[in-house]
Amino acid sequence: MTMKSHLLIPVAMLGIFLISNHAKGQAAGPALKKAPASVTIDGLVSDWKDTPPVFDGKFKLSYTIANDDTSLYLIVLTGDPMVKRKITKAGITVSINTEGKKRKTYSVTFPKPGSSGFRRNADNTGSFIPGTIQTSGFKGVNPDEIPPTNGVGFKAAFKFDDERNLGYEMAIPLRLLALKADKSNDIFINVCINGIDGDKSAGGISASASTGAVNHTGRDGGKKSDSGNSNGGGGADDPDMSESQDFWLRFTLAH
Repeated sequence: MTMKSHLLIPVAMLGIFLISNHAKGQAAGPALKKAPASVTIDGLVSDWKDTPPVFDGKFKLSYTIANDDTSLYLIVLTGDPMVKRKITKAGITVSINTEGKKRKTYSVTFPKPGSSGFRRNADNTGSFIPGTIQTSGFKGVNPDEIPPTNGVGFKAAFKFDDERNLGYEMAIPLRLLALKADKSNDIFINVCINGIDGDKSAGGISASASTGAVNHTGRDGGKKSDSGNSNGGGGADDPDMSESQDFWLRFTLAH
């Protein structure tokens, strides 16, 4: 056996050792919080009062991610004018990977950009369109754009409370994810506050200054809007409004 062969054997063994230890070091993420026994997806986050949220100062919102036996939930609450405008105009996209990889396999967006808002009818009256859910990567989900209430199991809603905070709720059916029988998957989730992309996100929603609460969205009738000024500024021409913001989380499901 040559000197070169003698060197190759320990180097190869060292490589196997390092790979093995690296795999062992990749511990699964922490377990999620268990969702309340009774959850109604209506944009009112009061169902979650006993589940302390995480406040993210960078993204100017509080969020909770939890699950029960049937669904994975994202709950968001924000009072920031720019974040509220982004969510109501361009939506939040939740992307999931159930194989322990930082890679987007399944995605759910609500509302689909430009799908929600008030539309003026021919008789000069207004009607509210709550928006649609857009999905990607889920087998057997057809069409990939579905209403907020549907027979598939996806649910989503947002609503302004009396203090003009925006509550947002999304439920994703676990049965549509590639989970192990014991649901012990190491899961990565990406939460993205989508940026406003010009006319594609046209519409937009403001809380009523007179009532302080509008289901999903509302026009403020010329009063101060959620964009933070009287002329509805903070539109797609604002570079901060067109920029998407996202973060990754790693976890296992609660049992």
